[in-house]
Amino acid sequence: MLLIPKLSILLVFGWLFCMGCSASGISNKDMVHSQCIKPWKLDFKQSHLWVHKDLPGITQKSRYTFQKMGNEWILECKTCDSASLLQFQKPFSPYEYPILAWQWKVTKVYPKGNGLSKEGDDFPLRLVVLFPYNPKWASSAMQWKAKVFYMMHGYYPPLWSLHYVWANRETTPSYFKSPYSSNVGIIALQKGKKNLGLWIQEKISILGDFQRSFGRKLPKGAKAYVAIMADSDNTHEKGISYVKGILLIKNTVKKGKIDAQKN
Repeated sequence: MLLIPKLSILLVFGWLFCMGCSASGISNKDMVHSQCIKPWKLDFKQSHLWVHKDLPGITQKSRYTFQKMGNEWILECKTCDSASLLQFQKPFSPYEYPILAWQWKVTKVYPKGNGLSKEGDDFPLRLVVLFPYNPKWASSAMQWKAKVFYMMHGYYPPLWSLHYVWANRETTPSYFKSPYSSNVGIIALQKGKKNLGLWIQEKISILGDFQRSFGRKLPKGAKAYVAIMADSDNTHEKGISYVKGILLIKNTVKKGKIDAQKN
């Protein structure tokens, strides 16, 4: 597949439509504490709130399936030389909910995957925070690009995005910019084959990671969306990954070690 479609992806879901606690997981004790402060659970049981977004120029779409596992719902993400995105349709305020937590499981990484290059810009799984376009926060160049995009597609895209990824290589930096756009910050929480096949719990600071990635504070009043993406259109790979327990948390919970368990 040509590289142009992937550029479209990042224009649509990156700049268009920080030192925090990114590397920390949530222990079982922290999860209980989070529930006491009433986190917002983005439940896969409410499948009508999740919308599958096709990406311009991509013919093969990744497949997202809601599954019940015991007493909880999980999301199965299948990708085979494909790319698309599943987005939660309700926006939130990162200043009201500054912490994002979830659990994920990846079964394989891509031998040809390298997030630092356009040719290898695929990840078996991404949790994405999208910040909608607002002209008052955009530079003149970004405003011009947004207007061009609007004329082509009929809607304005997000202004920035943060991609929390399971990186293919252990040598991947923890923080870096997308090879396609400086308005896409990529944060590698897991790297390489370590922890494959395990459920890993994560907890990140949206505000901290935004400042670390873009060198500025997120503007007051900004809204955001949570999305999930599994892509392999550049590397022509295939894989199956899983996500569950996505929480938006109002108050900072204590840092906890990564808690891994086999399903």
